[in-house]
Amino acid sequence: MPRPTSRLTALFLISALLAPAAEAACPMRPEHAVIAARDVVAAFAAQSPNLRRTDLSVACLSAVPTPAQSATIYGANGVIQLEFGDEQAALGWLQAMIEADPTARLSPTLAPPEHPLYALELQARAQPPSTRAAAPIPRRHTLWVDGVESTTVPLTRPALVVLTDKKGEVVWSDLVAPGADLDEEWRGPRVPLWGYAGMAVVVGCYAGFVYIVANSDDPYSY
Repeated sequence: MPRPTSRLTALFLISALLAPAAEAACPMRPEHAVIAARDVVAAFAAQSPNLRRTDLSVACLSAVPTPAQSATIYGANGVIQLEFGDEQAALGWLQAMIEADPTARLSPTLAPPEHPLYALELQARAQPPSTRAAAPIPRRHTLWVDGVESTTVPLTRPALVVLTDKKGEVVWSDLVAPGADLDEEWRGPRVPLWGYAGMAVVVGCYAGFVYIVANSDDPYSY
């Protein structure tokens, strides 16, 4: 099981208005995560008192997000972390936003010159590119970071990381902390997320068959 210290899912907190999206079954389309991220920004701009009440995970994406989609999610996390008063964490997310998509910007409405977000975005743009390290990619799998195929992961800022199998299907996705031990995250067999539902149906049907046979006088009268 992934270690809580290497995952940042809990940091992606959104407005209670987004509860239906937060409760949606896996897998989640990247577009839905982007819609939720944009709603986070809108709630922050509107100074919504409900901003802290619901969380949304990107731990079961159905496809690899684009760099622009990744940047939108990063920007929303930066907004949230500033709301929590953690400027250093917000800076890391804004740096991730800019590295994923250099054209990405916080809107002037959200971050006017007098707002702390404005200064943080300027600071993030002045940061040198994050140092990176080789990732332990399983055989016949492909690693995606910030929506781009990669063999390395950032060491100094968070990232949206996706692992796909040889068929291109997502077998793992999450927001990871700088320097997270991905080898530990990926231990054990990997099955596409939507495969578990099928496995459960098969196991359930087999268990039901065994129960009927065991409780029948005639093993063939089912």
